Amino acid sequence: MALKWLIVLVLISLFLWTTKSEFYSSTGDMTQLIHIERDVIQSFKDYIAAEEFHLARLKSSLPLIEYFSEDIPDNLENYISNPLTAYAFVRRLKYKWTQVESMARQSPLQEFNKFLVENSPNIPSDKDLDGIALGLVRLQETYMLSPDKIIGLGQTHAETLNPDEAFHIAMIAHENSKFLHAFQWLQETLRQLDEGREASITRKEVLSFLAPFVFQMGDLQSAIKLTEQLLDLDPSDLLIANHLQYYKHMKESVHREESQTAPAETHIFTPNIAKETKAYEALCRGDSIQMTPRRQRVLFCRYSTGGRNPRLIYAPIKEEDEWDAPKITRYHNFLSDNEIETIKNLSVPKLSRAQVWDTKTGMNISTEVRVCKSAWLSEGEDPVISRVNQRLEDVTGLDMTMAEKLQVANYGIGGQYEPHYDSKLSMDEEFYTRGGRIATTLIYMTDVDIGGATVFPAIGAALKPEKGSAVLWYNLLRSGKDDDRALHAGCPVMAGNKWVSNKWIRARGQEFRRSECSIRQQPEVPLGRFEYEKSTRFTRSNRGHPFTVKPYLNTAKRPRTITMTTELSTNINIKEPRWDQDTFMGRAKHFFTVTDPRNILLSNEQLENARKIIHDYRQGVVSPGLTEDQLWRAKYVYDSAFHPDTGEKMVLIGRMSAQVPMNMTITGSMMTFYKTTPAVLFWQWINQSFNAIVNYTNRSGDAPLTVSQLGTAYVSATTGAVATALGLNALTKHVSPLIGRFVPFAAVAAANCINIPLMRQRELKHGIPIMDENDNRLGESTKAAQQAITQVVVSRILMASPGMAIPPFLMNTLEKRAFLKRFPWMSAPIQVGLVGICLVFATPLCCALFPQKSSISVSRLEPALQEKIRASHPGVERVYFNKGL
Repeated sequence: MALKWLIVLVLISLFLWTTKSEFYSSTGDMTQLIHIERDVIQSFKDYIAAEEFHLARLKSSLPLIEYFSEDIPDNLENYISNPLTAYAFVRRLKYKWTQVESMARQSPLQEFNKFLVENSPNIPSDKDLDGIALGLVRLQETYMLSPDKIIGLGQTHAETLNPDEAFHIAMIAHENSKFLHAFQWLQETLRQLDEGREASITRKEVLSFLAPFVFQMGDLQSAIKLTEQLLDLDPSDLLIANHLQYYKHMKESVHREESQTAPAETHIFTPNIAKETKAYEALCRGDSIQMTPRRQRVLFCRYSTGGRNPRLIYAPIKEEDEWDAPKITRYHNFLSDNEIETIKNLSVPKLSRAQVWDTKTGMNISTEVRVCKSAWLSEGEDPVISRVNQRLEDVTGLDMTMAEKLQVANYGIGGQYEPHYDSKLSMDEEFYTRGGRIATTLIYMTDVDIGGATVFPAIGAALKPEKGSAVLWYNLLRSGKDDDRALHAGCPVMAGNKWVSNKWIRARGQEFRRSECSIRQQPEVPLGRFEYEKSTRFTRSNRGHPFTVKPYLNTAKRPRTITMTTELSTNINIKEPRWDQDTFMGRAKHFFTVTDPRNILLSNEQLENARKIIHDYRQGVVSPGLTEDQLWRAKYVYDSAFHPDTGEKMVLIGRMSAQVPMNMTITGSMMTFYKTTPAVLFWQWINQSFNAIVNYTNRSGDAPLTVSQLGTAYVSATTGAVATALGLNALTKHVSPLIGRFVPFAAVAAANCINIPLMRQRELKHGIPIMDENDNRLGESTKAAQQAITQVVVSRILMASPGMAIPPFLMNTLEKRAFLKRFPWMSAPIQVGLVGICLVFATPLCCALFPQKSSISVSRLEPALQEKIRASHPGVERVYFNKGL
């Protein structure tokens, strides 16, 4: 009868074993195993006391088990979140449990057998052990770690991996085609065996696998060397001798036909990694992050009321710009510690292995693409979930009615989520009812010691987990199309415990909510006459705020008033021009505003007011009553007077708004007084001095011009202009006077051809930065610098052409008339005026000839740079650069 019950219990145990959940994909589940280990020890002691006739045999195993179970720290999560600790622990518990179970099966004691059956589902399986081993390999691959670095993660000497464990990791790496890492772990196994470490695996077994393995990898010399070592261990093994003979024969054949040797690029040790994966792993290591000083200057922190949301007016949220394009925003202190613990406790019983959609089978499957456990929490489960949803709506301005449930995820050993889009779903059943996933809110519920960052490979951004903070980004463009820049990934957790929750917000209901704005009280207007402040976007604040109607005592004289206005959005991108710079008309409008001569007449008070408006707006503070037109006007006033890099007020005559009045005066004088040598020398010197002031005033704040560069360019340009003018004057003495009037134009053109290349000689020598279409820096190119400087020289010459080509014809005719013969002193003012009229239009139109962000084909770049770009960014055909002014 007892045997019958034992058989039944064993069958139940086997059934439970095959249906149990895995542990390694969640550190939360891993902590439960520590309690299981303690229970195993105690039950095993009770079993020994009850089974005296097995005492000798059972006691011999007890010290071994107790040795591995002492000194368990109080902080279990920190202890088990260490990947090396987890691996050693799971392997130890798995095989020691097997030994205990094997011995206990011989006892008729049903109580202890019952304990074994009940706890069998809670003991790690081979899959768990393999999963943690693969997690170690994943960490090694992502963070470029050698096996000794992985072993160095051990918290105690007892957790150092032994040769058997190193060999097991090598086999797992080999099974998953991680051949380079398999080779490294096999070498580590041999090293430990050479040191005399005890192991069940033998040197012969390791070499028997390693020698053919390196031969398959294409390393024939190492295969011969390892096989010779193997033959030294067992000279009688004929199979090994045959392998050695075959390898040597292959080596002779390769020497005879060297052309058959596989090129280095096809070596199987070199993994063929996709572009997105390379960028993803580099960002996880902290490499290739595209946070430039220029980008950092436009990112700010602020206290936000969510567009004057009533719940945030007295308790504003701390808001930080993490990235500018696409906009990624972090909200600090979004969740409290108590709320985090509540969410974790609610999700723990529901945690199951996260799955992804398999396009081949059309089903959700568990895969190494996403290694974590997740659970879904609905609003009705706890008031905390309701508060989180309401808070999300308050700070983002997006409607949560159509949002998905709150997803909670706990990442296990080497837990990760490879690059993916939240919006590009193959089988989105809710798309037609709720729309696509317009935005993602990711909430970090723990800090992570090492790893675990959220990275965006397409833009080069990396966000570090910060407990209690929430990060928001949009997955869809305003057109409703997918934003390819929203590609993101969760880096493997190297040390620590990562808990996150996320909310996917659907597009339905967000039509007027994407950007922040709000209705608030403004100066009143009489009823029947509405003063509507234009805005292209509205948010949640538009609801629940009726018009303000105020009755007066004397309604006959003072009608009731009504207020309707919108607060200006804080999402207007004022770091870029207002108009589309991809079109000539957009560029022309921009430069007509930039070069507007009226800006030089503005007072210091007006300039300081514009600076305050722009500074406040960048901090997220909107001046009361500010309109979008007023904002753009302030931006262009600010840009016309203050240096873009340093923020200092520029010298008056060096500003872009001074170009027309200064150039018309100097150019008109050059064209009037061009006949005598002193006049030529004086006005050419004045012209080049003015150019030097402009160049110095508009120098780059990141790579400023040196005094030596300015001096060289100034002297060379002045010399070239004077030499050209004097030489042409000498040649044109005996030709038509009309021809002589074009001498100043030739001198100016010659000066530009000398001045600009000398001013930018560093760029010609070292190159200028080039970017892809997403502003990711790809390198520096001298070819791009040559094209940029050529475009600038052409623009400068054409800019001077109308003012120096049209007036000579008119003046040649006017000077023959009686008026100028009677009043010859009027010749200079008239000529200056004509030049000014031409420059008012020529300056902005010629500046707009070429896009500020110009492009060049990759095939026209330097050969070395072409190879670099095609290797790291295979799909890039054109690159972009700032041509300068």
